[in-house]
Amino acid sequence: MTEEPIRVAVLLNSESVNEWQRRVLVSLFESEEIDANLVTVIINSADTGDSTIRTHLSELSLWKVLRLFHLLKYQFTGQPWYKKRTVLSDIDFFDDLDKIYTQPQPTDGLGNELSSEAVECLDKTDIAVRFGFGIVVGDALTAPTYGILSYHHGDLRRYRGRPAGFHEFVRGEPTAGVTVQKLNESLDGGDIAAFREIDIHDATSWPAVLSRLYEASPDLLPIAVTNCVTGNMQTDPDTGALYTIPSTRETLMYLREKMKRYSDR
Repeated sequence: MTEEPIRVAVLLNSESVNEWQRRVLVSLFESEEIDANLVTVIINSADTGDSTIRTHLSELSLWKVLRLFHLLKYQFTGQPWYKKRTVLSDIDFFDDLDKIYTQPQPTDGLGNELSSEAVECLDKTDIAVRFGFGIVVGDALTAPTYGILSYHHGDLRRYRGRPAGFHEFVRGEPTAGVTVQKLNESLDGGDIAAFREIDIHDATSWPAVLSRLYEASPDLLPIAVTNCVTGNMQTDPDTGALYTIPSTRETLMYLREKMKRYSDR
């Protein structure tokens, strides 16, 4: 490890973070095992969209109907713990930090390039943690000394893409993974800096799987930063199939698996 504190940048889509992300950052910046300082916050100034009820009323599919059901349910029960948001001003280690606002530029291929200003700021850091800006490509990936770390809630050696945890549940997997990867130009194919396998055999819904994956996430970031700095990573891992937004068939598979797991309780 370095003798000096590790200079960390955080990439965000807004001036607030989800609860699971807040816990991840607390785990790093309040760790007794690693000396890391937050020095730069880069915020996406583009309209990143939202997940409102209105967005699910257009071009309805069975998957969108399922997501709409969850959104309506949360109107009465409240958001699940991992989705609750905290503004940066209420988090101590964000105090007195200069924030950089920048709009990513979509490439001709897959992903977004960050502005030259953002890249210059990243160049003055040791490592970055990505919680925004979508798929990042280009010079930003190599600007921090040790690169950019990002969470993939799945074992990228078996399940790449999204939605996190959904396809494992649908296929009756007894476990799912949480991966912290060092990003490269590939999609969910970066070097593995930290990994944990999570038991989901008795989870009765996709949100229940998500809750377990997010709950297991915080402790992994200090491990990932340490491994990234020391070079103790799984490089060029074999990668699994790339999954996307569920089809009608996969959504029906989900409902069937959910009913099966409820009946097995």
